Amino acid sequence: MISDIEFRSFQEGDEPATAALFARAYPGRMMEVRTWRWRFVENPVGETVVELAFSGDRLVAHYAVTPVSVFIAGQRKRAALSGTTMTDPEFSGRGLFPALAKRAYERLSSRHYAFAYGFPNMNSHRGFIRDLAWRDVWEVPIFRLDIASFRSTLSRSTASREVGWDDALAKGFEPDPIQGVGLVRDRAFLSWRYQRNPSQRYRVLSNGDGGLLVFKRYKDELQIMELLSSDQQRFDLVDALVRKAKGEGCASVGMWLNLHDPLHRELERWGFENSMPITYLCAKALEPEFPAVIASYANWNISMGDSDVF
Repeated sequence: MISDIEFRSFQEGDEPATAALFARAYPGRMMEVRTWRWRFVENPVGETVVELAFSGDRLVAHYAVTPVSVFIAGQRKRAALSGTTMTDPEFSGRGLFPALAKRAYERLSSRHYAFAYGFPNMNSHRGFIRDLAWRDVWEVPIFRLDIASFRSTLSRSTASREVGWDDALAKGFEPDPIQGVGLVRDRAFLSWRYQRNPSQRYRVLSNGDGGLLVFKRYKDELQIMELLSSDQQRFDLVDALVRKAKGEGCASVGMWLNLHDPLHRELERWGFENSMPITYLCAKALEPEFPAVIASYANWNISMGDSDVF
C-alpha cells in the first residue's frame, strides 16, 4: 500500500533528508550533500529532476536523474542519466521505486527529453526492465591492458603531456554532431564532470593540438574516462597514458570502448582485452522517433565518463 505516502518533487532544503536516507539505504556508506548537489542541481543543463516519497516527515524513497546534453541521430537533445535510486529498508517492496520513476519520466517527456539511460547494478537491473519498460542495450566490459603485456607499435615519443585543467580547457570544445548516440562532451560538460567534481580527482593529458585524454587512478589502475581527438591522436594519447601508468607503477590501464570503434581493434593488437567487471547499459526512449537508435549498441559512443560510478 502506498496510499499513506506523499509524493513530490525535490525542494531546496531536502538535501539533509536525502543524505540521511542514503545512510539507511546503504549502511556503512555516506553521501555528501555537496556531491549530491553537484550532480543533480549544478549540472550544465541546469534542471533538477528528483522525485521523493515521504511517510509523514520522513523521506523514505528517492529517484533522481542527471540531465545531460546528447547527440542522437544528428540532433542535439536532452537526455537523463538515471542514478542514486534508494528506498528506506523499512519501506521496501511497496512499489515506491517504480512510482517515483514514472513520475520522473512524465516530467522528462513533457520537457521533450529524448531518452533516459543508466547502468543499473544487479539489485536494480531487474526492476528497470520488468517494471519500467527499459531495454537492455549491451553488457559493457572493462577493456583492459596488463602493463606487462604492452605491445605498442609506436616507436616515437609523443608530444602528449599531463596539464592542468585550466590549460586543458583553454581552447574550448564544440564537438560535431554524431549520427549515433553520445554525450555532448563540450567545455561546459568537461569542466562540470571532471574539473569541478567534489569527490573525485581527475587528471588530463593533452597533445597540444586539442586532443585530450581524461583519466584517474583507481588502486593500481589508470582508468580512461574520455578520449577526445582524431584517430591517430587517440593512438598517441593511449600510448602516452600506458607509458605513464608504467612509470607510476600501475599494473593496468582500463577503459570502456565500443566494440565497433576502429580503435578497439588496434588496442587488441597492443594487448587490451575485455575483462571484469561487466556493466549493464540500459535505456528507455521518451520520444517516439528514437527507440531503434538507442536499442543498437553499435550506435553508442561510450566512455567511462558516461557513468555516475567512475
